[in-house]
Amino acid sequence: MVESTDKRLLQRESLLRISRALTQQLDTARVLELVIEVAVDLLAGTSGLIALPDPDGVMAVAAASALPA
Repeated sequence: MVESTDKRLLQRESLLRISRALTQQLDTARVLELVIEVAVDLLAGTSGLIALPDPDGVMAVAAASALPA
């Protein structure tokens, strides 16, 4: 029960960080970096990325966190 409550609190704090960034930042790249960092942390991952289509429809990495070299 306590673990579940702690996890929910962490999720809410993470969403609050993203919400603050969305209202404070006009820099889309910085917001995407924060989103991927929070997502990797919440999912207990080791790395992650966000890919968005470029004008030609080709997927390109828009933000990444701890990708292997």
